[in-house]
Amino acid sequence: MDINGQSMKVNVSNVLGCTIKAAGMQENNTRLEISIDTLDQTIDVMGGISGGPIKAAIGKTFSMTISPEGKEVDLSGAEQVVFIGNNGDSANVAQFFDDFFPDIPAGPIAPGFTWSSSDSSISTTSSMTRKEHVKSESKFEGFEKVGEINCAKITFVISG
Repeated sequence: MDINGQSMKVNVSNVLGCTIKAAGMQENNTRLEISIDTLDQTIDVMGGISGGPIKAAIGKTFSMTISPEGKEVDLSGAEQVVFIGNNGDSANVAQFFDDFFPDIPAGPIAPGFTWSSSDSSISTTSSMTRKEHVKSESKFEGFEKVGEINCAKITFVISG
């Protein structure tokens, strides 16, 4: 972080646990219903640690839409889940879901295929604007039957 020419290192750790259910199709995109089970944010700046559970968001449910390629198309439902963070800022949960799903590569892939993707996002609270760079390392594990649907199982690690 750079404030008025003074640089400082800031480490932000987010823990997010959620339950995701398919909620139908919208044109060629998939609607999802998301329930927040756990949300925790810890900020370590200049040796001082603050934050913890964001209790106001836990238990909230919203809908979002993703494209077949894994891109978040509509986060307006997440933008409606507003909370006061541990630092007193007003924010919403869209920032936690902006790059939540891995991007799927174009063209056919086979089990064992790995790929990298990167993205950036900008989120705004009542007191700051934050730009985030995210890198995802993904692997197509194979197919898994969920009910009658043959689903692709993808594991991924996100850093940023």
